[in-house]
Amino acid sequence: PARGTIMTALEITLGAGRRDPQGRRVTVDGPAALAAALRRDAPGEVWWSPHTWRDDLRSSDAWVASCVVGVDVDYRDATGAHVAPPADVAARMDAVARRGGLRGSVWHATPRGARLVLVLDAPVTDAAVHARVCTGVASRGEDALRRAGLIGGTGAAGYTVDRPALTDRARLLFSARTRVEGESVPRDAAVHVIGGT
Repeated sequence: PARGTIMTALEITLGAGRRDPQGRRVTVDGPAALAAALRRDAPGEVWWSPHTWRDDLRSSDAWVASCVVGVDVDYRDATGAHVAPPADVAARMDAVARRGGLRGSVWHATPRGARLVLVLDAPVTDAAVHARVCTGVASRGEDALRRAGLIGGTGAAGYTVDRPALTDRARLLFSARTRVEGESVPRDAAVHVIGGT
């Protein structure tokens, strides 16, 4: 579809292998279907993306639309290193997320942070609108982390929103249950529906 075209199907892209840009579209009719797609168990390095592309080939130049925003929430220590959160901090994040304190649709932990996903009311097909939506979602996520006492920053350990990842229209995110190259332990996170669109 041309930029700005109104689309009604909510679709994400699933793929395998970070170096393989070929994916396949999957329709998700809301948060529960999205959570099921993120839980899928498949061999190898499984990824998903909030974006769809021409010919299902992951490339910012081939971007067609986004119907969800996938927020990469990184945990950083006081020096700024991207590390695993302490168990008590991860448990607090889980409690806040599952109570709806992060104001998203779907949530799961990652080895060094979390993934918060917001299902949009309709697909966004205009790149400028997509960037504005992502900026708003990032601000909202940071505000929620601040209210929960979980935000990090200069000299302070805590969670931070990876803003550049939000606007990368060729971005892939690893599934909650996958083996990621370079990680010694397979990912096997529970995926929780924490809200609607």
